Amino acid sequence: MTTGKTKEDKTEAKEVTAAEKIWDKIKDLPLEIFALPNQVVQDHAKREAQMEKAIPDAVHLILKSAAVLPALEESLGRVRLGRHERFEVTQYSKYTVVKIVPKD
Repeated sequence: MTTGKTKEDKTEAKEVTAAEKIWDKIKDLPLEIFALPNQVVQDHAKREAQMEKAIPDAVHLILKSAAVLPALEESLGRVRLGRHERFEVTQYSKYTVVKIVPKD
């Protein structure tokens, strides 16, 4: 028996944060590290979403090794963003913070 009422789709589109967009761009980037083949960012860095509540325009990573940082910076330097944008990588306590900033 039908009531004649139509059900509205209650699924709401989740708003994607800037941090999530950055993570989606960088997580599968290749890393040339430890002379191992087929290494990508997500193999050597863990995203810390808790920190993104305070600073939502950047992705916060915990690197598995300090040796990952130079390889990460090199890999991010090869990514083509908009004409006037680039990735900025900074260390903050135990976090490596990646965000998109204007080119100088």
